[in-house]
Amino acid sequence: MIVTLIITGLTFGFLLTLQAHALINANCPIWLSWIVASIFCILEIILMTIIFYLIITPFWQDLLFDDVLKLRGLEPILNQSRTRVSETRICFRGIKIKELSIKESRKLAWKNRKDYILFGIVAVALELIPIANFIFFWTNVVGAALWTSDIIIEERRAGLNRSVQFTRSISQSVILTLFTRLIVEEEESYQSTNNNTSTLSL
Repeated sequence: MIVTLIITGLTFGFLLTLQAHALINANCPIWLSWIVASIFCILEIILMTIIFYLIITPFWQDLLFDDVLKLRGLEPILNQSRTRVSETRICFRGIKIKELSIKESRKLAWKNRKDYILFGIVAVALELIPIANFIFFWTNVVGAALWTSDIIIEERRAGLNRSVQFTRSISQSVILTLFTRLIVEEEESYQSTNNNTSTLSL
């Protein structure tokens, strides 16, 4: 809104007069020149506003996405991947954050294709609702961020479980090895004692 007001002020403050005088110099009637110049200004305001939001909106989306992940306690992951992406859009931010290769991202997309399709259908349907789409445009970003954070948290938990199981298996194997060594040493000492006893008896 603020940007639109600034663009409107600058356009009508500078371009309106220039365009009206240019039309008057081109032998256009004065009253018509001002009307046409005003229409040109309105079209220029719309065009400049659209261009501005097309440029800046992806950055705002990424900031909102990252803020949601921070609230879920995933800030260390964001610090590892600070590069911005130009996406198709929101779900690919999660792929970038996870630092997946193209091949890995394709496998992930194919594996979860039903979820992605359903999410896309709902997101597009919400953004097609007049007026309310201004809100749903941002809630879709929040939804994608929450989805991504859930996936990352689940993967972390699965990784911790695997590491705990691996540690347990290692500790069990170490204990088994030590126990086996003790048995072998006991047998060797027992055999050596028997040999000494038999030698003395001879």
